[in-house]
Amino acid sequence: MLGVVRLGFSERCVGVGRDRLVTAIAVWLTGLVLLSPAVGLASSRTRISASFRVGGRLLSVHGTVRPGTKVRAGWRVLLEQHGRNVRTGRWGWAMRASGRLERHGTSSRFSLVWTAPVSTHTVLVRVVVSSGRRTLAISEVKRLSVTAPVRPVQAPPAARPCGGESLAPKPGGGAWTCTFDDEFDASTGDPTALNTSWWVPQVTATSGYTTGPLGSEACYVNSANNISVSGGALHLTVRKEAAPFTCGLFTTQYTAGMVSTYTNFNQTYGRFEVRALLPQTTAAGLQETLWLWPINHTLYGATWPDSGEVDFSEFYSDYSSLDIPYIHYNYSPSTVSATTNTNTVTATNCQITLSQYNDYAVVWTPGSFTITINGNTCLVDNYVPDDGLTSPEPFDQPFFIALTQALGINANAFNPATTPLPATTSIDYVRVWK
Repeated sequence: MLGVVRLGFSERCVGVGRDRLVTAIAVWLTGLVLLSPAVGLASSRTRISASFRVGGRLLSVHGTVRPGTKVRAGWRVLLEQHGRNVRTGRWGWAMRASGRLERHGTSSRFSLVWTAPVSTHTVLVRVVVSSGRRTLAISEVKRLSVTAPVRPVQAPPAARPCGGESLAPKPGGGAWTCTFDDEFDASTGDPTALNTSWWVPQVTATSGYTTGPLGSEACYVNSANNISVSGGALHLTVRKEAAPFTCGLFTTQYTAGMVSTYTNFNQTYGRFEVRALLPQTTAAGLQETLWLWPINHTLYGATWPDSGEVDFSEFYSDYSSLDIPYIHYNYSPSTVSATTNTNTVTATNCQITLSQYNDYAVVWTPGSFTITINGNTCLVDNYVPDDGLTSPEPFDQPFFIALTQALGINANAFNPATTPLPATTSIDYVRVWK
């Protein structure tokens, strides 16, 4: 997914051209590799033969490794996916599955399976044989189409539609209809249970997603220490663990919590509202994001933010009195107009009260976003996209909801010595109308 840590207020707009160049080079190199036989590193005689198969979201790979030397016990085989980390903006390979080699005559066999956490898109994958941090061989890169059907939207409880909240008429007239409502108070019959028919815990192990500076990244896990429900609220916590541990391709001592409605609920246009209590600190290093992410994040291009992203609430603990929303898409800076609210993608004067729950809402219509905090208008953006798109593109497909407690980077960088942990964002409710 998917994907929000930024320098100051807008660093993720930096380097978009570079990312496109990197993507073009990656595709060109992939073409060269696909025309050549599978090879290992120049410094190794180890060779990989791999067969990839896809069935819906399930990707499996089977093959053999023929080493020039004896296979050792510490050798591992990894399935890696190439992509862009939507939070850090960095491109690279991330581990999706791993296993050990099984000796078979003069070669070794392996079998790996990965269930992709995406909807419908093309992935670049490869197999790597490693020993510790040393890479022994790399297979050819394969370009595969992975498809995940979106499950039907779950209806909110009929007894209390969207908390009984009364809303003004929709822009242009008509009444709002409640489409999603979680008050986190026993919708499952258990006041301490997350409703997993609506929410999916997002974990680094399957998404590669992380936040925080290099060396102190947060590993997103499905643990009661990081994702819990109590007292009528959902609690997302980032914490320091007792000892360092391996999380995918990095080692860390920090875990964090994140949930989304990926595959369970998504919507095009409407009103999205979240009431949240933020970590009670003014020290730098923490970030909270309430955001919307597209079901098909490559619909309008392979690089972020071609298909858009809506961060209707972002909190940086070094600016503890502010909420800093940001709407991401490609546009020409020459078209920005504060007079007409054209391509006014962010705001830096939206006040919050740190000591209390604040209400964050976004009204999304074809061609515009209006963000409010505690009922006060914070940002209006009448968006006019660039790169050959026409409004309401790229915001004309379903988006799902994501709620994230994060570690900060850059100007708001997490510092183990000064950033207080554990830190928790508590969600009182999530309500959606159409």
